[in-house]
Amino acid sequence: CIGLSSQLKLLTPERAGPEAQSLHDSGVKLLSAALESPHCKLEKLELWECELTEGCCGALASALSSNSSHLRELNLRCNPLHDSGVKLLSAALESPHCKLEKLELMQCKLTEGCCGALASALSSNSSHLRELHLSQSPA
Repeated sequence: CIGLSSQLKLLTPERAGPEAQSLHDSGVKLLSAALESPHCKLEKLELWECELTEGCCGALASALSSNSSHLRELNLRCNPLHDSGVKLLSAALESPHCKLEKLELMQCKLTEGCCGALASALSSNSSHLRELHLSQSPA
């Protein structure tokens, strides 16, 4: 993951996908730091089934809120983020610097407990979010 983080700082890929499936929280924290680099032009990140928890959501939220982030699509499907993780991500969606347009949170062990934070983010004037996928969650 440290190598991937360094590469993302130097390269300008538009997409990172399923090959990143065993990142876990520690890897996503490193990746999030790279996303904050002005040299990273990544627009789409697919992190489904990476065994991520709410433990990496603070770092992801920081990256999404960064002035230099170009991320427009984030797929976190099938990771046990729980309500606490989604609340952190929701706060980032309200940042005027967050450019995220599509967020996939299917099968993330969510309940109605995160709906207030998501609703607040969606109604924010600064939110760019156009698609939110929550299927197969009680929420």
